[in-house]
Amino acid sequence: MSSDSGATWHQVVVGRLYSPTRTRWPETPHLRLSPAGCDLTLFLNEPSAEEASELATGAVSFAWVDGGPVSVLCFRFGAMSWMDAPFEPWQVPESERGVPAGDPDKYLVLQVTLVDAATGIVKAMRVAGWTPDFAEQVRETLRRQLAAPADHDAAARQVQAMYQHSSQQLAEQTTVRCSIPQLVLEQTKPEDGPAEERG
Repeated sequence: MSSDSGATWHQVVVGRLYSPTRTRWPETPHLRLSPAGCDLTLFLNEPSAEEASELATGAVSFAWVDGGPVSVLCFRFGAMSWMDAPFEPWQVPESERGVPAGDPDKYLVLQVTLVDAATGIVKAMRVAGWTPDFAEQVRETLRRQLAAPADHDAAARQVQAMYQHSSQQLAEQTTVRCSIPQLVLEQTKPEDGPAEERG
């Protein structure tokens, strides 16, 4: 489902508009963490076929940087460069605000979508599973942030301070990390029937 707060909720499909009401987006990642679900959307101008493939099937690395009133999720898909998305829970609409649901002993599902920022067309999608330890670190950060009063000025100052470093440098400075191996898609002949689904 699209997480565009200004659009009607709809099914997101590769090859179609991410939002039925928009065809252009700022070229920046967007992270949503809420009790209803978690998603990371990458808006890139004219992403290449290689970038779409890296996002869909490449190995993934995540790093969570706790910055006090605000956090930064750093991530890398395959051979793509490190990128990041800040997250301040008090900036989330009240109806969506809260800690991601789930058993602390189970993986947390993150929906990842690549959108061409110049056209609004979805270019690739995948589901990434955060390990239980990583997911619980994220939840613990959000619990602490939401237990304190909102302080947007302090959050903005902290983001500015953290952005004195590159995404890769931020990722290297934190110990809260999660890695997912490359997806191997089995090639089958028509007579072989569909490949078995993997859990």
